[in-house]
Amino acid sequence: MTVEIEFLGHASFLVRSGPHAVAIDPFLTGNPSAKKSPDEIECTHIALSHGHADHFGDTPAIAKRTGATVYAAFEICNELGEHHGVEKLEPMNPGGRVETDFGFIAMTQAFHSSSYEGRYMGMPCGVVVSIGGKTIYHTGDTALFSDMKLIGELYKPDLALICAG
Repeated sequence: MTVEIEFLGHASFLVRSGPHAVAIDPFLTGNPSAKKSPDEIECTHIALSHGHADHFGDTPAIAKRTGATVYAAFEICNELGEHHGVEKLEPMNPGGRVETDFGFIAMTQAFHSSSYEGRYMGMPCGVVVSIGGKTIYHTGDTALFSDMKLIGELYKPDLALICAG
């Protein structure tokens, strides 16, 4: 099956295959490099690497409008449910993997921080998406670390979206 990957600006991507679409770190509003507005994003799933506003971004608005399930750290899911009215949540931690109707979403280790409006938002993560017979690794914000080699050996990604800097 064909997999399409659209760069939305900053560290935001939309991964599509067939009827499924995963938005990763959908920060669009206020993003000078954004290619689309939040109202233009159609997705069935959202994966968040961490809680900083430039990754968490438009998740609440997109999730509520589309009914997408959000995959994120436990603390981010609590924030989304308790303070933003998002209902479809899949709390995860680094090392976690959730089987989906298109493949899976897994969270890996990342070296960064994670907060939203001054509140701790759990461990930062990388995101692995298996969709349409392809595997994509989005590093999240991270420093380079030796276990990236292990992530490569374990998941054998066809594409890495590297957001280190």
